[in-house]
Amino acid sequence: MHIKIALIVTIFNKVSYTIDFLKSLETTPIDIKIFIIDNASTDDSKRTIQQISFKFPIRFYSFPKKVSVSETWNKGISLAINEQFDYFIIANNDIIVRKDTISNLFAEYKKGEVDLLTAKNYQGKIEKDRLFMLNPTPALTTPIDFSFIMFHKKVIEKVGLFDTNFFPAYFEDNDFTARLWLAGMNAFALTSAVMYHIGSVTQNQTHPGVCTQDQFRHNQQLFILKWGYAPVHKHLQGLKRYYQHPYNDSTISIKNISDPPPAIMKLLDI
Repeated sequence: MHIKIALIVTIFNKVSYTIDFLKSLETTPIDIKIFIIDNASTDDSKRTIQQISFKFPIRFYSFPKKVSVSETWNKGISLAINEQFDYFIIANNDIIVRKDTISNLFAEYKKGEVDLLTAKNYQGKIEKDRLFMLNPTPALTTPIDFSFIMFHKKVIEKVGLFDTNFFPAYFEDNDFTARLWLAGMNAFALTSAVMYHIGSVTQNQTHPGVCTQDQFRHNQQLFILKWGYAPVHKHLQGLKRYYQHPYNDSTISIKNISDPPPAIMKLLDI
């Protein structure tokens, strides 16, 4: 059977969470291929995962040194495109899904009414064990949740890849959403694509975490300089508040993810 979906997951240590996530995928009825992008883990994540037999094929790619989260996602997308995939899921590794999470997401996406579709996180609303008892009415809602997103190759063709200037993490999701909206596309979460996202495992449980406070403030400043406003979570508000072009420069395409213009670089606290 033709595998329809490439599932891209970035890891950095904390292999037990990755294994729990992969095991939760085992009952998924739709064929997927898993691309694990290892962002320079210092534990034995790769060896540990390779010693376990999983239902779906897994391809590893390991960065020799830490890169931005955006770069790991871009690498996963590139590998999947090279293998002729058209549909992508990008997921955090500290997630538990149900048998119907991906199939519900894919069925809704195939209707052609949504450009980027995310699962719905029920962490904080229920205990993890109750995830499998939920029976939510299917509905499209906001805000979206970038810990488990689905999109088609056409989105990348129109919007571009993730901006690696947001190093090492944070605000790359807001930036991608801004570009999506400005390109005339939309994004929603699907209530019936349920997941349980533990949240910030790498940031809170590894030293020194994904992102320092200074790096977070730098990325926040970069986002505001790029789009003229702090991140918003509603489509119409974004269209009203954000610049129509990156850095308010009509010569720069929304697909452009090269370094900011020199004048912007001077304004950043770097």
